Amino acid sequence: MSNETFDFNAFIQESKEVLVNPKSYFSTMKTSGGMTEPIIKAVIYGAIAGAIAFLWSILKLGAVTGGLLGGSIGIMVFSLI
Repeated sequence: MSNETFDFNAFIQESKEVLVNPKSYFSTMKTSGGMTEPIIKAVIYGAIAGAIAFLWSILKLGAVTGGLLGGSIGIMVFSLI
């Protein structure tokens, strides 16, 4: 187990680097460490994606606005997290 704490500022910087220069980031990405940091990152990214999908479903901007699922797709996204 690791006694490291999660650095939110480093998380934001890494996220920006991945979006701006993914080739450089992934070629120098560390390959050692525990599972805690990747799980925290996945939860944060999932919550952001769920919030965006929820807003899209409320504003009816998504591809699925009617039919079988109707407007409940935004709520279902949060249940997947």
